[in-house]
Amino acid sequence: MYISFETHEKINTILEKINTLEEKVSNEKKWLSVSETAKYISYSEESIRKLIRSGEFVQGVHFHKKIKKLIFNRYELDKWIEGESPKTTTNLNIDETIEEIISSIRK
Repeated sequence: MYISFETHEKINTILEKINTLEEKVSNEKKWLSVSETAKYISYSEESIRKLIRSGEFVQGVHFHKKIKKLIFNRYELDKWIEGESPKTTTNLNIDETIEEIISSIRK
């Protein structure tokens, strides 16, 4: 199989970009403090605490409390920003389950 010089160059460029992305991902923190969370989602620390008190951020999902310190899951924060909440996901799962039960009864 013949690979042209241009193709070889492109492959090297792609590999370099993949390596750069892998390095960035491996260096990214999974857990954030309150202040890091505030900076990450561009909210004040007080707004973060209000989201906790209101139940918008759910303990065990968005954050965990370890020895009087709150730590936030970056992945769950991203999902929250995109509009996915544990309540929404649960309601969707319930609706799907109900529809599956109804369709199985109709068969």
